Amino acid sequence: MNRRDGKPKNKRAQTTEEKRASVRATQRKLKHDVVELLGAACVLCGLTDERCLEIDHIDNNGGKLRKEAGSPWTHLRGIRDGLLRGENEYNVRLLCANCHSIETWHRKDVLT
Repeated sequence: MNRRDGKPKNKRAQTTEEKRASVRATQRKLKHDVVELLGAACVLCGLTDERCLEIDHIDNNGGKLRKEAGSPWTHLRGIRDGLLRGENEYNVRLLCANCHSIETWHRKDVLT
């Protein structure tokens, strides 16, 4: 039996774990794409291990932007799409976890 779009119907529904695995794979691919678009290295120390790289909002407004987007993944898609257009509208950069922690500590020290 075919679906309305003519494609064959799946023989069985995905299990919950299969759905979770699919979502995780999609999320990892999205983060990988953003990391690649941002140069795949920490801008401060040059570390290239993707497991340690994080996206830093230079204007310190990441929480607000994620909330406005409705989810972190929607926000990350917005970052990716902007970078693909050659725009860095969210003013982000790539930092390793250590540099990100140090930068955040300095910002809080200045802000308090």
